[in-house]
Amino acid sequence: MLPIIKWPGGKRRILQHLRQHLPLKYGTYHEPMVGGGALFFDLEPERGHISDSNNSLINFYKTIADDPEAVIVELQRLKEAYEGSRKKEKFYYQQRNRFNLLSASNGQLAALFLFLNRTCFNGLWRENMNGQMNVSFGNYKKPSFPLVADIFKASALLRRTIINRSDFASILDAAHRGDLVYLDPPYIPHKGNFTTYTAGGFGLEDHIRLSNVIGNLTDRGVFVILSNSDTLLTREIYNCSPHYSRSWELACVQIMAPRSINRDGEGRKSIKELIITNFNFLK
Repeated sequence: MLPIIKWPGGKRRILQHLRQHLPLKYGTYHEPMVGGGALFFDLEPERGHISDSNNSLINFYKTIADDPEAVIVELQRLKEAYEGSRKKEKFYYQQRNRFNLLSASNGQLAALFLFLNRTCFNGLWRENMNGQMNVSFGNYKKPSFPLVADIFKASALLRRTIINRSDFASILDAAHRGDLVYLDPPYIPHKGNFTTYTAGGFGLEDHIRLSNVIGNLTDRGVFVILSNSDTLLTREIYNCSPHYSRSWELACVQIMAPRSINRDGEGRKSIKELIITNFNFLK
């Protein structure tokens, strides 16, 4: 199954690499920084647990699980209004303001979330420090939206999944020996500063904290797989460098991954990434 939303750093382009590095058997699938959930929707786990710190995203998934019909009806209304509008950019910003004011029912908010996600610039969901979506208009001739059947299929998967809004560290309370945890944090940049997509951001201290969480999960016998950029800092934080010593180690495999969220062609070339696992080092 394909994901029903776009998301910064979505993993559809490296799914074939991720599949090659999954354990043969595992219990519950956990994804505590789910975003667009490309791997989650691809695997369609029988037992799943997803979470994220982004409130709008989690409310969207919960509403798709609980009331897909309401989302479908409202999304169709928005699509028809958008297609019939002579001033599509103005219509987009009106709906963005409406979403940020939270002046709608759950079904309407979820439909607005999906509408904005598919009509904003390059699917780049970003929020200001007040938690308001602030991405500019995408100016698509004909934006694509998930089919009704896809929304119902996603709803069936999400209904059998635990969905929480929480920090990634909460995975320590949820994952048990033999479970699989996939971690997809904001990437450590190859150059420049960390990029912030949501209010609060995710910086160097968060990566270090996440590395310690992986160590804890490893000691408890939980399978972990993580995606990130291939930089010296990444290798040091996540213990991929031979000179960096801890009581546990991780296996790191370099892959070439295409990137798409960038305004210029240079930013859309393939870049070096790491797939990091702990499977060989579980106690």
